Amino acid sequence: MHILLTNDDSIASPGLRLVGGLLSGLGHRVHVVAPQRDWSGQSQSISMTGVLHAVPAWGWTTASAWAVDGSPADCVRIAAALLGTVPDLVVAGINLGSNLGPSIYRSATVGAAREAALAGWPALALSAPLPLPPPEAFRRHLPGLLALARDQAGSVVNVNWPDGPGHHRALVPPAWNTLVERPVASPPDVHGTITVTMERAMRRPAAGAATDVGAVAAGVVAVSVLPVRSPSLADGRTPVHADR
Repeated sequence: MHILLTNDDSIASPGLRLVGGLLSGLGHRVHVVAPQRDWSGQSQSISMTGVLHAVPAWGWTTASAWAVDGSPADCVRIAAALLGTVPDLVVAGINLGSNLGPSIYRSATVGAAREAALAGWPALALSAPLPLPPPEAFRRHLPGLLALARDQAGSVVNVNWPDGPGHHRALVPPAWNTLVERPVASPPDVHGTITVTMERAMRRPAAGAATDVGAVAAGVVAVSVLPVRSPSLADGRTPVHADR
């Protein structure tokens, strides 16, 4: 299978290199198109100038690789022009840190996968806590997750690994009410400037909660299917599939 690999932590991310090697080891053709710098938290932002530059990224032995001076979503938008073909599937990640609950729609890793789904390409977003679990924690689940993503065109399959081995995975919805944010403003300084900081905390899920946050808290790999395109609005394009 021809896989486009991208992320939001930059072309230099160890998570990107880890999953690139694992996908190649499974026999897939991997092409990396990733941002030059970290775009964490930038969601599905795109560059509005219409001009992007891609340079070869050296040091990859398992894939051809390009570094782009744009966002993760930009990387997906220009990938077909760089590669001369469309991918069978887009993998975004492995993100350095979890993307759970409300954080899903702020994540530029998930944003890249959404851009792929809008184009009609199967899309898989992968995230894990730091320090990253060992390669085997990902290898045992990747074949099943790739197959699931191929069956979910028009959606993003968002996957989060827990701390620990993560032997099992569960299909669960996102826990939308788990992130608590509160803006805190300082008194004005001598220039009248007010500094505002965001206090953030995650609510602990109820024991056994069947959500992405609850699954990860229980040591289970959380898999959520996030619809992006309505079947009634499909434009007739179909993903191109190739034999593995």
